[in-house]
Amino acid sequence: MRNYLVGFFDCFDFKKEDAVFLLSAYDAIMSDESNADAWKRALSIYESDINCDYKQIADIADEAGRRVRVHEYTADLLMYICMTKHCEKLYRERGIADVVFRDTMLDLKYQIDQCVAVKGVIGTFVPPGWFSGFFKLTKFAFGRLQFVAAPFEHSYEKNGKLLNEESKVLYVHIPRTGTPLLPEECDKSFVRAAEFYKNEISTPLAFACHSWLLYPENRNILKPESNTCRFMDRFDIIEEGVYKNNDPLWRVFDTEEQNLNRLTAKTSMQRAYLAHLKNGGKMGYGLGVFFYSEG
Repeated sequence: MRNYLVGFFDCFDFKKEDAVFLLSAYDAIMSDESNADAWKRALSIYESDINCDYKQIADIADEAGRRVRVHEYTADLLMYICMTKHCEKLYRERGIADVVFRDTMLDLKYQIDQCVAVKGVIGTFVPPGWFSGFFKLTKFAFGRLQFVAAPFEHSYEKNGKLLNEESKVLYVHIPRTGTPLLPEECDKSFVRAAEFYKNEISTPLAFACHSWLLYPENRNILKPESNTCRFMDRFDIIEEGVYKNNDPLWRVFDTEEQNLNRLTAKTSMQRAYLAHLKNGGKMGYGLGVFFYSEG
């Protein structure tokens, strides 16, 4: 498995210092015989049934890390990366292209920058439930965006096309990649996703997204030409609300700090949001949907 990790870090272009740190953490965990046995047992749980209890696997990783003073966020990320070895095999058995595997598992690399920024630790603090979709082969990435097919549970009609609570749509997630949310890159992702899911979702094919990025007030906070507003332009917002405690604040400022006077604004989005919040504004969310049309 160590050789697999070395190859994974190289294939996915991990920063050298991150790869060295993670390999050192893995070696520490494997240096304890009982840890090594527990680690193999956790991997066998996934290999035996992809619909397994992912929290149980994370708990095993956490305990193994604690025994040798490896942070649970680091241990969790290492466990997920080890699980990709079997997951890649499943992709190939099902005829899913290697590029889809790479796009999807890049999320594990993205998690590092997010975890370091918010928690100061190389690893991931995202709950196991988020990753389970990747390893169950129900959630995939196509370029810039990630997708999962799921019931819509709402009603929506436009130009004679109708969605109801029984309709299945493609929900969109926007991962933190460190790259701009360029419209042309999103276009490519939507096209690839539509092609991939065409046999699973009957027409009309629709995309839906529930995110703080779709909060309608963003149009007054950010510039109309911003990538966020241009992303919003694709969707009809059918539901919206505000967060009582500005929950997604960390997504904008990469910190758990809640005191507005202690926040540092380095980007145009951060500056705009800080001014909005200091003026009494809130953070909110929107649920958006649009029907896909080829070309």
